[in-house]
Amino acid sequence: GHSIFQAKAVDPDEGVNGMVLYSLKQNPKNLFAINGKNGTISLLGPLDVQAGSYQIEILASDMGVPQLSSSVILTVYVHDVNDNSPVFDQLSYEVTLSESEPVNSRFFKVQ
Repeated sequence: GHSIFQAKAVDPDEGVNGMVLYSLKQNPKNLFAINGKNGTISLLGPLDVQAGSYQIEILASDMGVPQLSSSVILTVYVHDVNDNSPVFDQLSYEVTLSESEPVNSRFFKVQ
């Protein structure tokens, strides 16, 4: 349901002939929706980060006779986010440290 883009097309005609309606000509995996009146594109589902990007073709059509239209390709790039918490290999660690160990020396490493 998140809005991701606002398409904007203009038609200099007056009245009904100047009204612009928006639609999606190319909609990969039907993951996107467009508001026909204002051109707002929103998500219908989660995007796959493995896909890398999606190309959406937006069509703007006027209400004239004959009906004229124009289209544009929108490329949506998907980037991974830091959504995984760090995990230790073990639940607990135990280490023995000599009193003669210098200050600020590395004495243990976890991954």
